[in-house]
Amino acid sequence: MLENRGLEIEDSISEESGDELDPVILQPEFLPETRIIHKKCFDCRKFMTNFAWCQPCETTWFKENYSRWTTGSSVADTFGISKDTDGCFIFVMRFYENGDLNQYIENVKDISWNDKIDLLWGISAGLENIHRSDLYHGNLHGGNVMIEDESISTDGRIADIGIHGLVNVTSNKSYGVIPYIAPEILLGETQSKEADIYSFSVIMWSLAAGKKPFAERAHDIALTVDICNGVRPKEIENIPKCFSDLMKRCWAFNPKQRPTAIELNTTFSNWITDICDNQTPTGINEEFSIAEERRSENFQIQKNASQETHKDAFYTSRFFDFSELRENLNIPILHYNDV
Repeated sequence: MLENRGLEIEDSISEESGDELDPVILQPEFLPETRIIHKKCFDCRKFMTNFAWCQPCETTWFKENYSRWTTGSSVADTFGISKDTDGCFIFVMRFYENGDLNQYIENVKDISWNDKIDLLWGISAGLENIHRSDLYHGNLHGGNVMIEDESISTDGRIADIGIHGLVNVTSNKSYGVIPYIAPEILLGETQSKEADIYSFSVIMWSLAAGKKPFAERAHDIALTVDICNGVRPKEIENIPKCFSDLMKRCWAFNPKQRPTAIELNTTFSNWITDICDNQTPTGINEEFSIAEERRSENFQIQKNASQETHKDAFYTSRFFDFSELRENLNIPILHYNDV
């Protein structure tokens, strides 16, 4: 018998085919908490259907958790789960004519502050629903927020949810869009609700700036080093101070200093009330009123300006291996649960 950090593997005879099964040695980062015996899943005791993947367990988990991430008006409408021609699971979602947030910002240049806060309120509500279910998103970015532009309001709905929340494994491998990945994830921490809040802060910036984050530079190892060293998207002129302060709290280096999704949802709800319904002048509605005046003045100047995107800037999710970054960057891996 071969033992490899939690894996117990030996030659055996398949119950289904009678063929001899070759020993399989998996690298420990793939399944640090899972054991395979005779190429069987340790949990359900059925034979594995793919490398390090158990289809029966995956199917069961999808069925049990489907309602947890598809309920509520602040997530993208999902009709069900199916499979593509390769046998991979896919979500069947509603088609949103306005596309995702990145497309919306590019196509609709004149987005008022009322609409920006309304959008963020909807996104924060969706994030709160996810976190209340004791899940996290794990890959929140502008391409995963769908836009529903109704006659009375513009709503942001979170998409691509469901499979990230149960993962609790530290790995060299990360998945996402670099500008939205929290520094602690780049440095080796596990995905978390706090990392979602960091991603949300970059969405706040993108809406306020009217463009994609870090579009002027390559999304490479140099950018990840800068993010880990505290570099954030450029300061935006003429935005409400309360908005800027909240955004900076959300992208704090220490995850424990970031607000919760509940606090974000409550804050945006209060701001909407102040901006739209409160006839009495307050510090909040005055800040947004001034910001809206300046935005309208600058819109005529900026409406014909196009954002140049670096050829190596990518806004679709990719897999990354940041082990080299962690080995060479002079920043210790912090375990914030102990802070």
